[in-house]
Amino acid sequence: MKKILFMSMAATALLASCSQDETVDMPQNSAAIQFKTFVNKSTKGASDDIDNSNFTAFQVWGMKSTDGQPVKPFEGTLVSKDAQNNTWSYETPVYWEAGCNYSFVAIAPTTAIGTSAIFTQPTAVGQYGSITFANGDGTTDLIYDGDGTWATTAVTEGTCPNAINFTFNHLLSRVKFAFTNGMDDGSTINVTNVQITNANTKGIATLSENTATWTLAEDNNTAALGFGNVLDAEQEYEANDTKATDHKYMIPAAGADAYTVTFTVSRTTPTGEQYTYNHEVELPTTVEMEAGNSYQFIATLDAETIDPENPLCKIEFTATVSGWGDWNNTDLTVEQVADGQ
Repeated sequence: MKKILFMSMAATALLASCSQDETVDMPQNSAAIQFKTFVNKSTKGASDDIDNSNFTAFQVWGMKSTDGQPVKPFEGTLVSKDAQNNTWSYETPVYWEAGCNYSFVAIAPTTAIGTSAIFTQPTAVGQYGSITFANGDGTTDLIYDGDGTWATTAVTEGTCPNAINFTFNHLLSRVKFAFTNGMDDGSTINVTNVQITNANTKGIATLSENTATWTLAEDNNTAALGFGNVLDAEQEYEANDTKATDHKYMIPAAGADAYTVTFTVSRTTPTGEQYTYNHEVELPTTVEMEAGNSYQFIATLDAETIDPENPLCKIEFTATVSGWGDWNNTDLTVEQVADGQ
């Protein structure tokens, strides 16, 4: 092998007493449980990243302790954003009840929930649940929030709690690859069919107040995760240029085996000759992926590394100038010519 250097939201409200039909003594239209949101570590310009510019919906699960018994006032409730006034709302209002403890879990995107992301709801207030996630083709972002703001905040008569402020965090790692054309002979190159051959396909994120811990699911398998080409298949780029693949999302589970990356390099020489090289490289094991972080692996393709079998050998020349032979001495007879002759 040729080496190339290369959340949930928890909110508990501690109240005086709790009964299932008791409500806070205030106008109901001001006592409804409301939500606000912010997405952490957003990166604008990537169409599949969830950020504050394109985040429009999430689902919320809520637990409430009523007379010591758990009740589920929110169970996958869809919360949507009104783009005109930048507020979030859900269809049927739920009101704070005096004397009850509450906890909430919020997850997005809604298109993934119930399909690639299966949420196991907690059974008691103050628990956070877990998400079993199937990564598929690596194009689905996954976010959640964890917050203990309401753990010791009482709902008092005449005062409504603030909106629950979900600050969503990314659960997955973003990964992409970049390749620098280091050829000094004027060759142009392209890198195609970049893939991690043994990406993990299924993991379980156990949620806590501010973090999530990933483990691989028992039925996890490894499969190829394709990153595509750095340019369209018929294109190539010049020396000293660097081109990158699109990014994909990966499950950042600890203890995963070293990832193997394969890719194909095409090269066209200044005289029009074309060559193809197939590479297989292991990612550095010193890189331990973490949720919410982005990782770009960069390789330089030059005469030493472009061919995985052998380095390209530069045609070189040496020259010497042969010496002259020794002087051959030959007598030259010079005769005097007499006048008049």
